[in-house]
Parts: sequence; C-alpha cells; structure tokens
Amino acid sequence: MTCGFCNSSPTESWLSSWCEDCAMLRRLLLVNEPKKCIEILKRVLLRNDKQITNKINLEIQKETTADDQKDYEKPKTRATKSFIDR
Repeated sequence: MTCGFCNSSPTESWLSSWCEDCAMLRRLLLVNEPKKCIEILKRVLLRNDKQITNKINLEIQKETTADDQKDYEKPKTRATKSFIDR
C-alpha cells in the first residue's frame, strides 16, 4: 500500500495509511501549532527570485574561494610548530 499523503512511499504497516516521513510530519503538526509549522516551512522552503540569485552567487563565491585556498599553506601555530619540531 502507498502513503495516503505523498502517494509515493509504502506505508509504515498494514494498518497505517502514512509512510514514515509523512507520519513524522503529522506528529510534528500534532505536537506543534499547525500555523507555526506552516510559517516555518514557508520561511525555509519557499524562495523568491532575489533569494534564489543571492544563494547562487553565494555558492559560486564559496566554490571560488575554496579553489583559491587549496594552494595556500596554513601558517604554523605554536602548537603545531612545537609538535613538528619534536
């Protein structure tokens, strides 16, 4: 049997109509206030065009700085220097 919510995953058991992930979402909604959960999901998952382009630019910047740092040798600190000199 497939989940009654997402229609893609198998149910937890023969008696259940929810898969594990959808059952966890349902439990979270029961424990917390549903409106608060919806606000959090909207804030985290939904993005507008400006936020998407900003995220893309940040990821590109991370990749370029990561490539630049590969050639850089980290300076020796007192702790590593004394360990190396032994």
